[in-house]
Amino acid sequence: MKKKQISIMFTDTSVRDYIVTADSIEECEKIFDMIWLHKEQSIQDLCFQYNVNAKTKLWVHYEMNDKIIASYDDEPMRLDTKEDE
Repeated sequence: MKKKQISIMFTDTSVRDYIVTADSIEECEKIFDMIWLHKEQSIQDLCFQYNVNAKTKLWVHYEMNDKIIASYDDEPMRLDTKEDE
């Protein structure tokens, strides 16, 4: 008799704050992208290895000194520096 399998959905709602120090915004973004991509690729590898279906919703929020710079999940390269306000 075949053993019955179960499926459970787990939702990770953790928030990680990375304070990246570099010579420019572009360099900070590059360093953060390397960290984030490494983490995501590791997760994808494990999900593939164990046949886990994962869905990711992404929102990135930037803060630089006292200025908040928001990125949008629908168009990640569009930054709002709120400098027009």
